Amino acid sequence: MGHALPRQRGTAPYTYPRIPVRPGSRAVPLSTNWLSIASSAAGDTLVALQSFGDYSRDSTIYRSTNFGFTWFPLNAPSNHWWGVACSGDGTRIVACAPHAAITLSTDSGATWSLPSIPDGPWDTITYSADGTRIITTVSDADVYNSPLAISADSGATWSITNLRIWGFRAACSVSGQNIINGAYSGVDVSQDFGATWRLTGLPTNLWWRAVASSADGTRLIAALNDYSLRTTNAIYTPSDAGQTWVLNDAPNTNWISVASSADGCKLVAAVGMTMSGFIYRAQRVPQPVLKTRLSGANLVLSWIVPSAPFVLQETDDITNPNWSALPSVPVLNTSTLENEVTVPLRTGNSFYRLKGIVN
Repeated sequence: MGHALPRQRGTAPYTYPRIPVRPGSRAVPLSTNWLSIASSAAGDTLVALQSFGDYSRDSTIYRSTNFGFTWFPLNAPSNHWWGVACSGDGTRIVACAPHAAITLSTDSGATWSLPSIPDGPWDTITYSADGTRIITTVSDADVYNSPLAISADSGATWSITNLRIWGFRAACSVSGQNIINGAYSGVDVSQDFGATWRLTGLPTNLWWRAVASSADGTRLIAALNDYSLRTTNAIYTPSDAGQTWVLNDAPNTNWISVASSADGCKLVAAVGMTMSGFIYRAQRVPQPVLKTRLSGANLVLSWIVPSAPFVLQETDDITNPNWSALPSVPVLNTSTLENEVTVPLRTGNSFYRLKGIVN
């Protein structure tokens, strides 16, 4: 018997073109058996894990710094890696294997270390934006009667959560407070670092194998890969943290991993597991919200790192504005994944806006 997936009208869908590769580049094979993919905050740096479907062969971790147009293999320790994740700036990379192994790089993949972790068949992993919080799931809930392990100190120590289901993939917000977990029993969300969980309205008893989250935890995506039912469309929610889900127009194929930019407007999705497939990219127009706060005699303007270029502009007259770009270069706050610009408080009126740059 089939399962009816929830639909909602009136929401602009993502589109999913395959990522092109420039001729002559050192490119990752276009069609291969992907297992996991991760994205930086801006969506420009991507990390993807290629598997050969054979535990006797090592996996290959690739990295791209130009939105997936060119890729380079990383010199990670030899293992059959099963999951990969990266920090908000893309420089910290973590990978896990089903044989109680996790490897960590803090320098874009140049060198690697092996942090300690309790024994378990860890096969999916996610990273908080600043690289301090790591969440990994197990493929066999009988090992600890729980599929999630969480480290809040970059892998030095670990705790087991009380979510007692068979989990496949987890993702978290910038702070690690909001977590989404895809499992056969459904898609669960937590808003308190994994202490308590709420089952979303997505169908249960289906193979929810991939999930992703925006920086604030409000834009989520969950991908279904159900071999028996052949219903593998990606599902996403635009703004309500998992309450109402929308079926988008992604191809019907074997989705195995998805990743999101900080604003939730740039997505990448990989096809694999039981078949060779491509990496797809999805984009919707970002609409960053400009925030302000006082810091002594200064004004701090901030906005979530957008997945498209924006410039911060200022004017002193909103009726007949003459907008000019601020010369200050935004600074990335890794704890919030927000660009920040600090300006002195003006004596008169000042108005600010973010304007998209057309390439």
